[in-house]
Amino acid sequence: MKVLSDYKKCTGCGACSQICPKNAIVMKPDDEGFLYPEINSSLCIDCDTCRKICPQNGKDYVNDGSVKFWGGMIKDEATLMKSSSGGAFSAVCRILDDDAIICGATYDDKLNVHHTWCSNGDGIDIFRKSKYLQSDVGEIYIKIKNFLSEGRTVLFSGTACQVAGLYAYLGGKPEKLYTVDLICHGVPSQKVFDCYIHSLEKHKKTKITRFSFRDKSNFLGDWEIGTAFGNDKKQKHQAWGQDFYMSGFLRALFYRPVCYSCQYANSEIKRPADLTIGDFWGSKSVNPLYDDKKGSSLIVVNSEKGDFLIEKMKKVMDLTSVNREQAVKENRNLIEPTKENPKREEFFNRLNQGQDFITIMKDYRKGKSHSQIVRVLVTKVAPFLVEHKRKKVRKERQSRM
Repeated sequence: MKVLSDYKKCTGCGACSQICPKNAIVMKPDDEGFLYPEINSSLCIDCDTCRKICPQNGKDYVNDGSVKFWGGMIKDEATLMKSSSGGAFSAVCRILDDDAIICGATYDDKLNVHHTWCSNGDGIDIFRKSKYLQSDVGEIYIKIKNFLSEGRTVLFSGTACQVAGLYAYLGGKPEKLYTVDLICHGVPSQKVFDCYIHSLEKHKKTKITRFSFRDKSNFLGDWEIGTAFGNDKKQKHQAWGQDFYMSGFLRALFYRPVCYSCQYANSEIKRPADLTIGDFWGSKSVNPLYDDKKGSSLIVVNSEKGDFLIEKMKKVMDLTSVNREQAVKENRNLIEPTKENPKREEFFNRLNQGQDFITIMKDYRKGKSHSQIVRVLVTKVAPFLVEHKRKKVRKERQSRM
């Protein structure tokens, strides 16, 4: 028995495993490392609950597509520097009550990405910055239900399919639940990331204990240098132009199968969360103040709750109204899924044969695009070229606060 007749349609949201009254469903990785539900037939009572609530089988909990677009940067400089983009997630947390529960994705001590929670405040640092792989939601939906039953306000941040999974588990959209989903290219598996880390350790000859895809302390804005941390050393690598993992990510080489047909990337922009957030590429054309190479956020308001949040966020962010054309110009994943790389199957065959990740990616990195070469060059010379402009923009922003 299966939750979905076509397993490739499964998003791995985990709603089925958490709703099962007999704990008969366990999320287990397949050969590519993606989590799928496995049903223990000896425990299953054929109640059909898992299939009924699966967002891929029926109700997907999307909003009606009446969206509004905003570009912005959080006003607090320190928070901006801790954020991958313009600090939109931090801004949402900041406007909620101090006793609100914040749920998001973070690393554990083995660099496994998973969902957890904390009380609002300084603890939300663990949720900041992009993690370019699919998190394991574990039992976070169950915990959220318990918090809501206690009358607590809860903010959940994740991919659109995870937000839909949460609503499916809860059976609706409770009043005190706020949700944020991400403009998502697609999600690699934990296995792919682990293979990358192990390969990086071998080539760097160091044990990596912490990792950041986007580290603004090393660089600015669009082309940040990512950082691996190990043996008390920073091992810098270029996140967008040179890094082997991001090269594969941006080539759509190893996403989850369903990502290439994602129902939440659609022309009507019907999404499940109250807000959708992501990088605001091309923000300079909207507001010159956003062009200080520190990142800015694109925010899509999808619901009445989203309207409520954005009004409060105006107190802590510099926000500018954006039209649809400006919003989707460099964020095509708002309106269409990423196309599958024709070499995806070949990549996983080689990975499952035990070939070294970086060795594999050297083959797929051949023939780098012009834009990648430019970005690599820019990361090496831009710090000297933009420092004066950074200071000027910072003064302009501070004068407006």
